Amino acid sequence: MVKYKNALGKNGSLINIEKIDKNDRYLNAPYYCLGCENELIANLGEIKAKHFSHKSDVNCNPETYRHKLAVISFYEIYKDCLKTKKPFYYMFEEPVSCSYFEYLTGNKCKKEIMTDYDLTKQFTVIEKEALYEGFRPDVLLSNNDKTEVIFVEMAVTHKCEKEKIEFGKRIIEITIPNTDIPLFKTREILESDEKIKLYNFIKKRNTKYSCAGNCHKLALIVSVDHTYKASMKVLNLKNLPDSNYKIIEIMDYMNPNYYKSYYREVRKMYFEGGAVKDCFICRNQGSKEDSRLLFCIADRKVYNSNKAINCPKYKPLISIFACDAKDTANRLYKEKSKQEYILKKQKEKASENKAWKIKKAEIKELYKKEQDESWTELREQFGITNKKNNST
Repeated sequence: MVKYKNALGKNGSLINIEKIDKNDRYLNAPYYCLGCENELIANLGEIKAKHFSHKSDVNCNPETYRHKLAVISFYEIYKDCLKTKKPFYYMFEEPVSCSYFEYLTGNKCKKEIMTDYDLTKQFTVIEKEALYEGFRPDVLLSNNDKTEVIFVEMAVTHKCEKEKIEFGKRIIEITIPNTDIPLFKTREILESDEKIKLYNFIKKRNTKYSCAGNCHKLALIVSVDHTYKASMKVLNLKNLPDSNYKIIEIMDYMNPNYYKSYYREVRKMYFEGGAVKDCFICRNQGSKEDSRLLFCIADRKVYNSNKAINCPKYKPLISIFACDAKDTANRLYKEKSKQEYILKKQKEKASENKAWKIKKAEIKELYKKEQDESWTELREQFGITNKKNNST
């Protein structure tokens, strides 16, 4: 026999077996089944878990029970929200555009923010299985004059019909899990919930939204201080300096490789008239060892590129094209040096292999000689003579 945790009381309200004890077991009796509408008995034994069972042996469909349990749960909780003026939220990601930092970035910031919309503010009427223009949704939410409606459909085995979707009204389809627990106690519907499917909800971008300076975006900048020292930083838009900086890129998230473009941006800043001194602009620059380190041809040492600030040998190149040519020459020289180094190592290895072969042959010869001498000593010690010598 099917056992349930929930039933309808004599006044039609939803009753959970856990809220009944032996003192008030008949307070809301008789109890009726949500699935087949037949009478139920409240079993409140101490050994077995509390449950409702049918008074007589009937054919009851658990899927119908789950469907009606979901409908009644939603209806009663939403109606209670209307009565007590509590919110029932529809939570979704709202597309917005913000112009707060448009003067810096040149574009409006577009993103999606989590928004909680209280359905009870607009939809003040709720009805179960009410007829609306030829359709009968499980639950109908509407405003007072029914110009705005939402169909709420509980899907146990059957999904929303195609005709109902094509009717064009907003539909919230909720897939009901295989559970005997009343749903919607949190008084919210999450768009991101995999059990929720929405139809005919059209999102419009909110252009009145303002972040008030609390923007999530980051700015990659090159700034110069009073000593002509350049530095590359990633700052929040609200923390940008007042002057002497250039925005390279606006980022949604931190790029760990942002510093690799430092030398290019410093050169651009200098040749666009910026007051900056850096080894990446100097004609004595050699090959780059890192994003901020490079080899100095004049001193034959590796320096941080800010060494140029106090360097008497600093001589800036005449154009960004000269810098590019210098990079090419340094790259070719580095590649040539690398090839020469590889060739040198290969020759050294070949020479070592040849020397080892000679040494190996010498060792082998020496070993053979020592073996022959050892055998000669043994023969002499034990008086063993060569047969060839005996025959003579």
